[in-house]
Amino acid sequence: MHLCLTCCYSREVWHMVINWIGQRLVAQPSHMISVEGWWISTLAPFRRKERRSMVAIIMYYTAWNIWKERNRRVFGGKSMTTIGVFALIRGDIALRRRACGTPSVG
Repeated sequence: MHLCLTCCYSREVWHMVINWIGQRLVAQPSHMISVEGWWISTLAPFRRKERRSMVAIIMYYTAWNIWKERNRRVFGGKSMTTIGVFALIRGDIALRRRACGTPSVG
């Protein structure tokens, strides 16, 4: 949980993502709430179709790119800024939108 949700680096990436998608996520991940609690409260306001897009943004694009940054640092000895990781997230989402038309954000 800490790595992908609550460390200061991850929190900065989440903040950028939340602001970019118009703060449609309920809250930035926090160590004060369980992952399950955050997940449920974040997805609750969305209808089923919107929920699928939000799940993709949360899990695949954001958490996955944070995880890949961790691996880049640990195994490759390289690192990116939070802005660089955010750019990767936006690029992945844009590519998916061109290919499939979803998820729809910013």
